[in-house]
Amino acid sequence: MGGSGAILLLSWGYVLLLLGWFILHRRFGDGRWQLALLAPFAPHFFWPVLAQVAVLFWLSPALIWLGALALMPPLLIFGWLYADYFGRKAIPVSIEAGTTFSLMTFNIWWQSQQRTTARIPLALGEQYGAMPHVVAFQELLPQMAQRVAAETAQYYPHQLFDVGEAVAARRLGVISRYALEPVDASHLQAKDFRVQLVRIHTPARPILFYNIHPRATLIVRYLREGGPLGPKVTHSFAQRRVYFAQLLADIASRREPIVVAGDFNSTDRSDVYKLMRGPLIDVHRTVGKGWGHTFPMHGADFGGLPVPHRLMRLDMIFCSPELVPVSCRVVHMHGESDHLPVLTTLGWHHKKIGFNRISSG
Repeated sequence: MGGSGAILLLSWGYVLLLLGWFILHRRFGDGRWQLALLAPFAPHFFWPVLAQVAVLFWLSPALIWLGALALMPPLLIFGWLYADYFGRKAIPVSIEAGTTFSLMTFNIWWQSQQRTTARIPLALGEQYGAMPHVVAFQELLPQMAQRVAAETAQYYPHQLFDVGEAVAARRLGVISRYALEPVDASHLQAKDFRVQLVRIHTPARPILFYNIHPRATLIVRYLREGGPLGPKVTHSFAQRRVYFAQLLADIASRREPIVVAGDFNSTDRSDVYKLMRGPLIDVHRTVGKGWGHTFPMHGADFGGLPVPHRLMRLDMIFCSPELVPVSCRVVHMHGESDHLPVLTTLGWHHKKIGFNRISSG
């Protein structure tokens, strides 16, 4: 077999692998633990397409049509999955005048201690001329909560922290330029699912805000513990789906506009994401541009091996249809954190519309 033939076989081998993953994931979702572990890296499955394009210049004239044909399945799959992440986007409906507000979610990292990390909401004001109206934190331990409070109180007079040193502590906080009202979320709490429920009194009208942080699938820990990996991964993904089904059932029982934000420890290829995107709007996917990847951002490693930065989108913001996404972007300031913050501006729909609050359980 000549060099052109071997290269063409490699190209079609990639196509078959990609097609196999796509079909199996569409069929089983997170129901197979191997697929569940692969899915977060789905955007990176398409880098070989660049090599496929380069290969066309090396193929003999008799084989070039087969090389061009091999480009079609990856491009079609990419378009199916990610076309709405790129290109120009317009706000789909008109917004009630004077009702916009901004909200940022930031997994601050549980070992953060520095003043500069606590002041990132203020640094946004210095760089872009406007601070977020509301900031939600995850992985916020008591010492860092005190630092955040001290550094931001002048600009964010309303602050609610739900923190503790224990492993099962919620480690969540919200600071705001608008009045905050705590709402009981004890019925949603679980060891592996942290929820802070707050009513935010925006100038237009109140919203109900869920600040969330489910536990990640801890592959390195599972490997260190020994034993079969599959059951542990399967249980982790299944539990997250149960928790999010409960969250959506709670949302379905509410009669207020909803915003859900935080570190989801799930990506847009997960079953959890499919649940959320049923009744709610993914703000980044609606008005953001690009992948929106937020993790990892500092010295992360997998069993001692370095991991490239910004592999996946774990930090997300969803809203109910009464609210209109105006803008959304990943903030390129993170201090000590291994996550990038996500900042959105939301407005109110100019018409009062109903929200079909059907539980997705």
